[in-house]
Amino acid sequence: MSLLRVLRLFLPALLLVCGLTASAQDLIIRTNNDTLRAKVLDMGPTKIKYRIGNAKSAPVLEIYKNEVKEIIFESGSRLVVVYNRYEVPQELFVEERKAAFKVDFLSSLFNHYVIGYERKWKNETNLEFKAGYIGPGISTAIREGRGYIVKAGIKFVWPEEQIMKGLRFTNAFNGKYLRPEIIFNQYSQSDESYPNRLYFTNAVINLCFGRQHVFRNKILLDYYAGFGYGWQSNNYRSTSTYDRDVVDLNYVYSHIFLGRNLPLVVSGGMMIGFCF
Repeated sequence: MSLLRVLRLFLPALLLVCGLTASAQDLIIRTNNDTLRAKVLDMGPTKIKYRIGNAKSAPVLEIYKNEVKEIIFESGSRLVVVYNRYEVPQELFVEERKAAFKVDFLSSLFNHYVIGYERKWKNETNLEFKAGYIGPGISTAIREGRGYIVKAGIKFVWPEEQIMKGLRFTNAFNGKYLRPEIIFNQYSQSDESYPNRLYFTNAVINLCFGRQHVFRNKILLDYYAGFGYGWQSNNYRSTSTYDRDVVDLNYVYSHIFLGRNLPLVVSGGMMIGFCF
């Protein structure tokens, strides 16, 4: 039998076997009944990895398991995909943050130091507390004082959606807010032109408008401005116009007091921190 005749007899069969081998792949049946012919490589908690064609150089693709209802492997075995759409896998779990710690990083420029603690109370409502120390700082234009600051308020938040790990969620600390608060401080100052040490007590009912950003569900940036009604008590008694020019009765560290004749206050700040 000649070689040519042998090739004519066996070549079609050989090509048929090669074609069947090349086309022997898995079938991924989607929930809309579309069929995808591919090679299944891996099945994770939420995704199925596959490759189109048998070439190892082909790119690896992914499909979510909730889009697949059945896989028919090249061996003929079948796998029905049961996916609980209400179950969140650990790799997609976004931890809920219920508290935050913050520092007013600009306050040292104005000779005081403030830290804050914020706690989720209920949906769209948080409680916020701040404490500060009045002491030596960076500014030489502000007379050095010694004292403390306390603030307490209720924060009403308009939360904004964030996207993380492919999921939409809201963080209790992310969004615009309105915060009614009470401010109280006491401090003392000394001045060479005034014989006695000056003592100040301030109380404020304040209303703040602000915006707080949360990055990667952990790092936060908070900035705000506010105005309100204030009261001040001090032992200062001016004896001349010079005294009134030297002693600053308006800047009181936690806010600016416009005076007894117009007992309004303005305030503001910027804080950074983290939520946990």
